[in-house]
Amino acid sequence: MASELEIKEKFSRYWRTLTALLALISLLFFIAYWIQSDPFWGGIFRLISFICFAGAVIGGLKVMEGQHSIQLQLENGHLGVRFFKKGEELQHDLFELDNIANVRIESIPTYFSDQLTYNGYSVVLELKDSDRPLQLIELNSRTLSISREDASEIVEFLGDCDIPVEKNSTQNNHKDSGEP
Repeated sequence: MASELEIKEKFSRYWRTLTALLALISLLFFIAYWIQSDPFWGGIFRLISFICFAGAVIGGLKVMEGQHSIQLQLENGHLGVRFFKKGEELQHDLFELDNIANVRIESIPTYFSDQLTYNGYSVVLELKDSDRPLQLIELNSRTLSISREDASEIVEFLGDCDIPVEKNSTQNNHKDSGEP
């Protein structure tokens, strides 16, 4: 049984290209606004330029943040979850193995930023001393999206520790995700 597992957050390679494209479109529409003498078209060009600029800023922040690495470790009856960005540890969470009642995979609802990462998955823990489910891969109150394969690896990793696992959790959420 392996005592350590490392996975990566789902991250699209298109963020950099999209950010550059939005910045270029923003610049072109700003130049068109600047040249335009008609107030109606000038207002439309300025609005489009601002929307593209805002998208470029959001994309630039996403590119600067980069992809996170997640490391799961079994250490003395505890499950350690460490989050890394560019080799630097950001957060370390500990869960008692005896306190974990159940583990399942859930599909993450698709938001605007997840459109570029397709459908993501998360691993949900149900603890014995809590009636509220808890996201295993959560950094700064934000659930990180992982691939279905990585989520299955985590469930297998935890299943080797005699933690109850919902067997059909990947299949039930898979049909909701729009993937074949």
